[in-house]
Amino acid sequence: YPNIYSSDEMGNCFRTASQIVDPVETVQIPVDVQGCSTFQSPAIVTGKQGRAPGELDWPFGVAIHEETHRIFVANQWNNRVEIFSETGEFLYQLGVGQLSRPWGIATHGDSVYVSCWGDHTVSKFSLTEMCRVRRIGGEGSDNGQFIYPHQLTADPIGRVFIADTGNNRISIFDPDLNHLRNNTFY
Repeated sequence: YPNIYSSDEMGNCFRTASQIVDPVETVQIPVDVQGCSTFQSPAIVTGKQGRAPGELDWPFGVAIHEETHRIFVANQWNNRVEIFSETGEFLYQLGVGQLSRPWGIATHGDSVYVSCWGDHTVSKFSLTEMCRVRRIGGEGSDNGQFIYPHQLTADPIGRVFIADTGNNRISIFDPDLNHLRNNTFY
């Protein structure tokens, strides 16, 4: 599986790995990626392998909140999102019991967006309310449906771009996850 990179506004890059290198120790991954600045200390992707809060099992997506610099990790086999401080301290979780194989993750303002392979959906969470406020999708090719949604990102005005792998398209939504359009690639 490929490594997935994200960067914060200071240019620090973060990488997730498909497996935890050492299941006991915190994983610190220095990253030197084209387009991202090199920095003095390693970026921290933290956690140990397991099922307890703050532990990781096949982390895939990672996002850094643009204001708080908190690290959000799509914890695929634990079916939840883990949130860590910018120094790697575990803070809390989102989506416990609500996500099915979370893969991609993005933040914008008060919102966290998560794509899920297990049920072909995308969820929006509110950081203020600490709960899911919207879920869209389901398997299919109609507008607002997905076949294995992969990575996603939010632009500066909050539009959400979703890589809809099985439909060979990028689906674009407004910040409330209302469908705007698809860009299809064949």
